[in-house]
Amino acid sequence: MGCDIHAYLEKKMNNIWVCELDFDKDLEFNGIFSNRNYDWFGWLAGVRKHHILNSLSPRGMPCDASERVKSERKIWYYDGHSASWEDCNALIVRLHKTLKMYEGKNYIALPNISKMTLPEAQERLFARILEPAPHRVVYWFDN
Repeated sequence: MGCDIHAYLEKKMNNIWVCELDFDKDLEFNGIFSNRNYDWFGWLAGVRKHHILNSLSPRGMPCDASERVKSERKIWYYDGHSASWEDCNALIVRLHKTLKMYEGKNYIALPNISKMTLPEAQERLFARILEPAPHRVVYWFDN
């Protein structure tokens, strides 16, 4: 049985988070927060792959998530797990730091992350974030 990720880009407007992008449905981002990349899942939340340097720990669903994200999460209630969120800028900075930690080392764990996300993903993600409003990625996994 496989594991998939469900990810959404949210933007804060007038102190309320609104869903700006569903990574599952936007073909421009196909492969960044989709597909079964267990290296990426392991880095984001320790899902399906452990012991990746500088990986993130799940924070749970944000209590102030957008209505769209809350309703999508309810669909996966029993099967969804390892929900989390990250500020977009912090996510990119941490990813750069992680890749630096792996530079010059013969690790097999990270090639799919670096191949899939930098610099292409950063450019595409920042192209969507044109306003100075805060942005975050909310995500969870299913089995």
